[in-house]
Amino acid sequence: MAEARLLWEESYWDDRTPAFPCPRCDRGNLSPNSPLVTEYSTAAANYLQSGDADPLDITYRFTQMLKCGVHDCGEIVATIGDAELFDRDNIGPDEDRYHYKLSPRGMHPAPPLATIPLGTPEIVANELKLAFHFVLGGFGILREPAADKCRENSRPLRNSYGRHPV
Repeated sequence: MAEARLLWEESYWDDRTPAFPCPRCDRGNLSPNSPLVTEYSTAAANYLQSGDADPLDITYRFTQMLKCGVHDCGEIVATIGDAELFDRDNIGPDEDRYHYKLSPRGMHPAPPLATIPLGTPEIVANELKLAFHFVLGGFGILREPAADKCRENSRPLRNSYGRHPV
């Protein structure tokens, strides 16, 4: 089972969304479909108004809709998580210099963490997709222990169907 580890960074810049694979068609990649929405809590707003903080000191929440680029598919994936504001490029006093660093905490439906080989029995494929959901569906983007648990739990299942271990 091929893994796409390079795609599964814990965070990414708001203008550099990774090409997550589509959970539906396995042919397309996901890209932003709507504007990024960020908000902060009332407590953070009060902190900002007190004059003791600046926008770079706050953790925001974000939502982002991603869409598969394959015209016949068009799957929509909802992404939620934390965002921090950074002066990434350090280019001077211009508001456009600020970018959000996004740390997804959940994606639904969950993109595949690895390619499920053709010919994999449907029951095994469904169990693997469920495992992808547990890793990405609200427990954070690819935490190594969760990914290891996915691999560990899928071995007996795949072995029972005469497949090579992952």
